[in-house]
Amino acid sequence: MVCQYKKRACLWLVNVVWSPLIIVLFTQPVLGQTRQKTVTQDALVGYLSHTVDAQSLSDMVLHPSRFYPGTTDVIVPQEYYTGSFAPCEIAAIRREDVQSGRAWARYQQQLAFVQRVQPRMMIDAITLWGTWEMDEHLARARHLVADLKTAVPGIVVMGTPCEWVNEGIVRGRLIPPYVWAAFGLLDENRPFDCLKMRDSLSETARGNGFIPQIQHLETQLYFYWLATTYLQLGCEAISFSATNTLGSPSDYPAEWSRVVHRIRAYADTCPAVRFGLITGHSATGFLDTSGTLLFDFHMEPLRPSEDPRNTAYPVGPNGGACILEPAPQCPTLYQNGLGGMNPNGWVCTRNPGLMFFDNFLEPDRSSPASEFERYGQPHPVRRRQRWQCWSPYHFDEISWFALQTKAYRDSFLRYAHYRVHQLDSALYLALPMKRSVAASTDKYAEYTCDGGDHYHARDWWPANYCAVDPDSVFPDPPRVGNYFFAPPDRTRLPLWGGYGQEAVIKELLNKP
Repeated sequence: MVCQYKKRACLWLVNVVWSPLIIVLFTQPVLGQTRQKTVTQDALVGYLSHTVDAQSLSDMVLHPSRFYPGTTDVIVPQEYYTGSFAPCEIAAIRREDVQSGRAWARYQQQLAFVQRVQPRMMIDAITLWGTWEMDEHLARARHLVADLKTAVPGIVVMGTPCEWVNEGIVRGRLIPPYVWAAFGLLDENRPFDCLKMRDSLSETARGNGFIPQIQHLETQLYFYWLATTYLQLGCEAISFSATNTLGSPSDYPAEWSRVVHRIRAYADTCPAVRFGLITGHSATGFLDTSGTLLFDFHMEPLRPSEDPRNTAYPVGPNGGACILEPAPQCPTLYQNGLGGMNPNGWVCTRNPGLMFFDNFLEPDRSSPASEFERYGQPHPVRRRQRWQCWSPYHFDEISWFALQTKAYRDSFLRYAHYRVHQLDSALYLALPMKRSVAASTDKYAEYTCDGGDHYHARDWWPANYCAVDPDSVFPDPPRVGNYFFAPPDRTRLPLWGGYGQEAVIKELLNKP
């Protein structure tokens, strides 16, 4: 009996004393690893200060066959979705452009633009907001990275897992053995389980998808898999987009640290990349569990605010002038970014960061609070301080920008490029090359393809802001079904129409 008590005591001692040490020994190389592939502060600033935003450029990618792979054959099956329709119906809309060769010309012009302006970094180029089948999405991403690095050797391309999981795309995707191994788990030989990523089984799926929550192990496995897959394709920057919606890193530092540090550990061993830079949207930034900055650099929307007093560019049907000013009632990154030990091993007063033109879906027009009938109008004075910082003239940021005259867009880009760095010397503007435009209300129904029947009714982005000059991109004659209007100074431009900002973007990228 005494021996049994001694045996139990010994086992208890091992469990209490040695188990934590064993855990530390096995987890320390990941959670507090010495990174093998790092960038200096000067090198990082060099990338950030010469950045363009090309959201979802991967959607335009073509195989050498000059056809979108799968758009005529491989559509995600209807039964894979919880919603009432399969979003890949958009493929049928673009089929004519693909078969005619227009899509091929558009993609080549985008690459030519990149080669002419020579950015050093491209954010959100590969983004999984779209509805392509996963293998097709990854094939597009692989071609895009290769094409961009041919156009600009050494360019940093960002892959963005973002804050959205398209259930129909993920369902059935087996979790690879290396993902289980990275988390110290036995391989269960099963696909991702979307229900295990969500807070509530009763959550309503919006647009055949949902926002996963980082506190769930399944979400961590998914983000690790997709981020490391992008690294394998040659992406050297990863963005988790709107991190607060996923479960803020300030609320779940251990979960975020677990994922982010494992991705960095993978980048250290991945031959396809020189380094792995990780970021996510935040008005301040976050710390990991060791007190080090969680992200390699900060990233946050530009947040232009209304300036109705501007008499040189007065308010018109599509809004008016905007300014960039930090405001207490509107949390922004200006002067608020955390400093400290950067994950690359150097100390900074404020972590370097990027500001970009944001976009988001239009408000629910059935809700009286949406105020969609006010599009283009300033916010009432009593509400301006609260709302205008993220909704200038009731638009999202890129929609407001796209609807202004070319002269004002050129002027505002020069102003914003200077003003962002003036407000905070650690921040730089990501110049807009391509961004989805969301202003597709009744007032702007002409933005949508065929008057909105294909896009607006199905919550589709109606068009894209593209900086490329349309005159050199679209020599083909007008076709009513693929054209939209952008008042006040634009008429009959194609769906992928250009806004003519190439010259000013090149000018700003070449500034010292």
